[in-house]
Amino acid sequence: QHASGGAAAAAANAASPAGGASDEALPQAMLELANPKGRLQELLMQKLRRSLTEADWAFRIVQGGGPGHRVALSVVCPGSEHIEIVSGAFGKLKDAEQDAAR
Repeated sequence: QHASGGAAAAAANAASPAGGASDEALPQAMLELANPKGRLQELLMQKLRRSLTEADWAFRIVQGGGPGHRVALSVVCPGSEHIEIVSGAFGKLKDAEQDAAR
């Protein structure tokens, strides 16, 4: 129930306090996918219109165990924009893509 990789965990922890930002800066999405990490990266790259670097993003496990585990992808952009998308086994891909496009 913790993020893999020390740098990723540190970046996720550093990004978490920014949760007080506007709703637009914090879209939430739920995905039903075999590879949620890869799809979350794709959705955020589309939203940001650029590729993500190790300095920009970090994964963290929100709820561990079983096929229903959730992975949160946090991204901090220049200008203090903070985006977080959460994957899970209970959502719909179409809704997630619409949320990410906002």
